[in-house]
Amino acid sequence: MSCNKPLILLFILGTFALFPVRGQFVEAGLNVPVGLAHSAGFDFGGNGLGLEVDYLHVFSPKLKARGGFEFGYTGWGNQILLPLGVRFGEKHQMELELVNGPALYEQQNGYVTGGGVYYTYTLFGDSMPRLKISIGLRCTVQPSYREYSNLYTYFDLPVRLHWQFGRRNPAGK
Repeated sequence: MSCNKPLILLFILGTFALFPVRGQFVEAGLNVPVGLAHSAGFDFGGNGLGLEVDYLHVFSPKLKARGGFEFGYTGWGNQILLPLGVRFGEKHQMELELVNGPALYEQQNGYVTGGGVYYTYTLFGDSMPRLKISIGLRCTVQPSYREYSNLYTYFDLPVRLHWQFGRRNPAGK
């Protein structure tokens, strides 16, 4: 049954690709966090994979709020994160993000919190759907994981690839 969850999420992402939403701004994508360090020291390497679905609220062409859902794997196991962020810019964007949500365990769920900063570049910005690539720096903390391991904080260099669906003009003009 655990293998079916990622397949269901991939099906949902595929549905967004086939039937784009026109009245809203929705992004779907992958998040590959490259580990830089953790609470026990420096350790460069892979730190899981995440699937994301986000909603963007546009205040102006250069200011957007982001809220979403991320299901991912990391050093402490599966987690469901609810990111909230603010993006500044148009083709070249900077984003500040806060994340929180549960880490899923058989014994007992734990709480994950953190934050990050990203640089995003929009490829094929005049066509729909838009393709975006991001790189950033993100820190996540899972305090209750101290009972199981000394790896309860991760510093990652996430690389994200998003497909954006919605109106052609994000300002609604």
